[in-house]
Amino acid sequence: METNAMDRRTFLGAGALLGGALAGNALWGCTPQTSLGSTEGASTEKQEKTSSPSGTANEESWYGTEPETPDVSETLDVDVLVCGAGHSGVACAAVLGAKGVSNTLVVEKNPTIGTGRMYIGAIDTAAQKAADAKCDKMTAVNELARYASNRCDEQLLKLWADRSGEAIDFLADELAEFGITHVAETDLGEGRHGYYDCPNVHTKFIIPDNENYLPYLQQKAENYGVTFRFDTPLVKLLKDNDKVVGAIVGSEDNGYIQVNAKKGVVLACGGYANDPELLQKLNPVGQETVVLDTSQAGATGDAIKAGIWAGGFKDAVASAMVFDRAIGNPGIKGGYPYEGSGFFMNFGSQPFLRVTYNGKRFCNEAAPYDFTLHSAWVASPEHICCVLWDANYYENAEAFHTVGCSRIVPSNASPATGEGGGKAAMDATLEMYADAIQKADTLEELAEKLGIPSDTLVATVDRYNELAEKGVDEDFGKPARDLIALKTPPFYGVPLGGSLLTTMDGLRINSNLQVLNQADYEPIEGLYAIGDTSGGFFCNNYPELYVGVAAGRSLTWAYLAALELA
Repeated sequence: METNAMDRRTFLGAGALLGGALAGNALWGCTPQTSLGSTEGASTEKQEKTSSPSGTANEESWYGTEPETPDVSETLDVDVLVCGAGHSGVACAAVLGAKGVSNTLVVEKNPTIGTGRMYIGAIDTAAQKAADAKCDKMTAVNELARYASNRCDEQLLKLWADRSGEAIDFLADELAEFGITHVAETDLGEGRHGYYDCPNVHTKFIIPDNENYLPYLQQKAENYGVTFRFDTPLVKLLKDNDKVVGAIVGSEDNGYIQVNAKKGVVLACGGYANDPELLQKLNPVGQETVVLDTSQAGATGDAIKAGIWAGGFKDAVASAMVFDRAIGNPGIKGGYPYEGSGFFMNFGSQPFLRVTYNGKRFCNEAAPYDFTLHSAWVASPEHICCVLWDANYYENAEAFHTVGCSRIVPSNASPATGEGGGKAAMDATLEMYADAIQKADTLEELAEKLGIPSDTLVATVDRYNELAEKGVDEDFGKPARDLIALKTPPFYGVPLGGSLLTTMDGLRINSNLQVLNQADYEPIEGLYAIGDTSGGFFCNNYPELYVGVAAGRSLTWAYLAALELA
């Protein structure tokens, strides 16, 4: 089977989305595969100024006031209640079922389950061992801590490093009957992106027909006796003294249900990225880098709020997963309301020359995805930049040889991972967004189309080309491999900002995945948090060069929480 070329069905499927902001997502393994949603459920209630459980003082408490217990129309007794049927919730349900906790109920706010992320960061899986793909655990722990400025729980980082292989192997075994295989990506080029290491943590599930693997895990869970209820949001948790004993779920339209959970409640409702008002309150700087919302519909922080009302607390410093892959027409700026018009897929994450609207270069472009977005936030009042390239864009991409979900060069890994769409993928991107991408035979013409001072842009490109000829970036230290001159027309340019996928500052947990209380950091009995509802792992940004580490953490937490409850 051909694995290096973009398959026709995938291309046509992406083309069918041309009218939407998420056009082309199916082309890439880590791109958003969710629907844009409303901000229903966002809390706007004001309170007196107080010290919030996120550790900061706010004019109003962002988490609002816990609702009164409504009249219930039904009462259910279960062993475990899982709130959220996304990436981590469905996986947790499948493991619970497999471990004999079949009297488990999963409730989900949306009408269907979410999407399983294909890129799964792990260490010492069977697939990695078979491919001799090694990663030093303590190096990984310390690098992830460095990304987080050590504002993280290093015990959680070590937990992922120690147990992710076991967790992913278990899920791989559960999925094997459906013809789904687990492979390790081993073609890492030089193993670096600029000055940053790209370690051997990238694994993925190969799924027949490019399908989402969560329906298969849902099927496994249901075969084990687990029950799913959709259109059933979490309202509030129920406590008996200091112990969480269940929850109220449902809605006024469909009726409220009291669920008594004998063993515990698992919060797996994701983050709050789909509530722009809440994102502005908790992460205004992050939001100002964003021009396109690709977050999960319904991810409005419901479980995080419920956990706080039950006595827990959230990470004090916000972190969001933002990709440098959103484009729009000249003149757009970052922040809400988002002005982006398309998802620029892997093209946007290539280390091409970047300038602000004033035509000046502002950073070393060979950096992790959101790092250059942060630099643009500092350098430009619009908080975004323009990315430039010339007719040699694919030859440049071959030289860059980026990895992970920014990869363009086809992978030579064995077993095949199918990574890298090649030139066909880049050409499809250019065609898909021809209306937004500016194209010109001269730099002066390109500057005019982008609304950039032409004399400044020409001087910037001349300087960049001079440095490329020297092979030394005297201005920002970009490695020579990525320092490639722009000399061959036609020239291209497009405004580039962030595409928002999720937030990652969740409820603080311990190594048993139990939610901690604010008073003394002791566990709240009966309450667990996994996925993006949980915190303590990330801070400030997403360490994307540890490919799939967020999804890998979520699946590992799902597995370990299920073991604790079983």
